[in-house]
Amino acid sequence: MAIGTAGVLLLTQVDKSSTYTDFLAPMMTLGFAIGLSVSPATDAIMDSFPEAELGVGGGANDTALELGA
Repeated sequence: MAIGTAGVLLLTQVDKSSTYTDFLAPMMTLGFAIGLSVSPATDAIMDSFPEAELGVGGGANDTALELGA
């Protein structure tokens, strides 16, 4: 999450005169942070449901991903 925060802070430095290379570091940082956080978040969601309700857990996980939570 701290890496993602750093990526967002870097992204706030981009303005209308920025080039593609100015976007490169913030976007790579955000991509790295999202890649590191999605799997543990999915595991946390799925572990909170009993085995009989894993379909509900998958639906909750997909909804969270769709909403960008």
